[in-house]
Amino acid sequence: MTFLIFIYSCKNNKNKDNFDKSQKIGVNLKKNNSLNKYYFDLEEEKYDTLIRKKYSNLATDYLNKKEIDSFYKVSKSFEKKSYIIKDTFGIVEAKTNIGIYFLYGFINDSAFVYFSKAEKISKKLKNNPFLSYILLNKSEIFWSQKDYAAAEVTAIEALELSKTKNYYDQSASCLVMLGNILFGMGKNDKAIVYYNKATYEINKTNDDNFKFLFKASVYNYLAQIYQKQNKHFFAVNFLN
Repeated sequence: MTFLIFIYSCKNNKNKDNFDKSQKIGVNLKKNNSLNKYYFDLEEEKYDTLIRKKYSNLATDYLNKKEIDSFYKVSKSFEKKSYIIKDTFGIVEAKTNIGIYFLYGFINDSAFVYFSKAEKISKKLKNNPFLSYILLNKSEIFWSQKDYAAAEVTAIEALELSKTKNYYDQSASCLVMLGNILFGMGKNDKAIVYYNKATYEINKTNDDNFKFLFKASVYNYLAQIYQKQNKHFFAVNFLN
């Protein structure tokens, strides 16, 4: 699952209108590529936890390719099938995916509803699947609404959970979220501390591509702070 390490800086109303409209007409997939063909093949399979894993991987592939409507359709499909066989893990994962879908379209109220439902179920399960990721995304929503107090509490809870499970990339994303929150509150020096902690935490991961992308994002945040403080030498250094 991809972690949210960037700021949604603006909302494109035209895109949002198109996004809303797509919900009304539904999403129709055609057998015009390998992923879509794989989806139709899965639909013919008897659903169980093994098939759910295949749905999960397919949803991730769609998300990585930015085929967000297909990501939604696959997630809705295995959410429904998970309910039929009472696969609570699958229900949590599917609802989390759908929350991501609405967050992607800046429909925060719908995203929050799905994340909250997923959170409620996850807290009843052993090992709390996806819980730290769910909380991180809820913190993102609070932050976007400038509810910094709620965002901070939720991000800290997500951080504690991710550290317990040694999810280094997710822990780093939580630290960035806390940096963003503190920056939004005008606590620039504290924000810098958390951004630096994030770059340290991400060094524990083995994914070099994600590591470099993550650090580039954090350096951009640091540059924004130093630019705001009129410390342009430091800002340019981080931008470079």
